[in-house]
Amino acid sequence: MDGHANDGQRQAVPAEQRDRAASTLPPENAPEFYLENGYVVFSEAYHLKRGSCCGSGCRHCPFTPRHQAGATTPATETGAAVRRSA
Repeated sequence: MDGHANDGQRQAVPAEQRDRAASTLPPENAPEFYLENGYVVFSEAYHLKRGSCCGSGCRHCPFTPRHQAGATTPATETGAAVRRSA
């Protein structure tokens, strides 16, 4: 799945992890999503602002380990390359 629905359920993120993720936030004017074939695809900027992985297999998930719900470490922070899907 390329995006996920906001079901209103979010896990609390500890302040230290939130602050660490905030240090990697993109510029404020970065787009948060785009439409592709009728689906909403959330951008890396959206995920970083969200602060943690939702576990839905999002295309632009910037967290490591990838697609693991609750992950809060940006892949660029660990030195891991973030895979880009075409």
